[in-house]
Amino acid sequence: MIVHTKSELESAINIGTKEIIIEGELAEKVRNGRKIKTVGTFTLIALAGAIAAIPFTGGMSAVGFAPIAALTGLEIALIMAVAFLGIGLLTAIWNGYDEIEYSHNPLRLVLRKKK
Repeated sequence: MIVHTKSELESAINIGTKEIIIEGELAEKVRNGRKIKTVGTFTLIALAGAIAAIPFTGGMSAVGFAPIAALTGLEIALIMAVAFLGIGLLTAIWNGYDEIEYSHNPLRLVLRKKK
């Protein structure tokens, strides 16, 4: 199944799609979020709280995430992925799927359901 949006990705995961092809900027966000597997519970709680405390006034920028990066010790790319996709979705992706292929041109990520 080919997906381009967060809602399409959520649907693909919810129905148990065996292979998901993510295209566009979403592919990069999901790939940046793969480090969620290595983050401890305390750090995830701190991250969720810090993201929830950000006043969203139109757009999210890396500058706004710098204090969170300092607090949690995480990369800004991961923090932005979590802010966009959510901890639950990223955890479901990386606990349930393996990365098969990734390319920059065009942006494309292929995931296959773990057996």
